[in-house]
Amino acid sequence: MEIITKPISAIRPYEKNPRHTSNATRAVAESIRRFGCKQPIVVDEQGVVVCGHVRLAAAKSLGMTELPCVLANDLTPDEIRAFRLLDNKLHEKSSWDVDALNAELADLDFDFAPFDVDFNLDADVDFKFDDESASKNESQEERADQLDSSYQIVVTCDDEDEQAALYERLIQEGYRAKLCNL
Repeated sequence: MEIITKPISAIRPYEKNPRHTSNATRAVAESIRRFGCKQPIVVDEQGVVVCGHVRLAAAKSLGMTELPCVLANDLTPDEIRAFRLLDNKLHEKSSWDVDALNAELADLDFDFAPFDVDFNLDADVDFKFDDESASKNESQEERADQLDSSYQIVVTCDDEDEQAALYERLIQEGYRAKLCNL
């Protein structure tokens, strides 16, 4: 793999990109500002982004004039389209080891506030919606009123991996979310 430097003016976003990336641009720009651009974007032979739309937008917002790139000249057009989708989707299959994350955070002296991220993955539940935990005459609406005043939705997942993937997706799209076991 060869990393090349390309002028940002020669790099174009994929016009059919199905990901909404605007919520992440400011945080990624802060990461690039703070740490430098440590991850190249992937482009096709025409300079169209395969992977790295947020990094491109963040670099533009910082006034950068060039970016490190990897040229995907070994893939067919269909493989590029598939890789573009998989690069965004496959990370949803991973999840956090909450104990390891909390240990890492406890030993780290770093201000995450400029990145607008929440590492609170505590799976403890303040409130359960199942009938066993509700008092005998409480409706679901009354139980929901006991939670904070934000608008909420409860989603049932088939397993922990699906829950983790959905959580990551919601966080990346800019939603506040909390993992709960009901």
